[in-house]
Amino acid sequence: MKRKRRHFRPSFKTKVVLEALKERQTINYITDLKTVKISMDGKGRATDNAHIERFFRTIKHDKIYLHLPENGQQLYALCSELITFYNTRRSHSRIGKIPPVKRYLPAA
Repeated sequence: MKRKRRHFRPSFKTKVVLEALKERQTINYITDLKTVKISMDGKGRATDNAHIERFFRTIKHDKIYLHLPENGQQLYALCSELITFYNTRRSHSRIGKIPPVKRYLPAA
């Protein structure tokens, strides 16, 4: 008669502690590199991702939802087309109602 193997199953509390330890070790490793700066404050504020979330909303509502792509290549083409328009022809109120390329390209 074979004996059943009993595997160690950590409790929920043990899992939480191990995850926190792993996360802390990762953050310490990254900050010790001296070439990497963690830019977010880690407090989970809604404003941390506000600009990129707004940009993703623009892509989805102005292109993807209107022209449903059938594959990844079409999706890439749609996004590329919108980003080109967004940067070269669409006026932005925060920078004087001109496209970003006219505002920032001369500085580059």
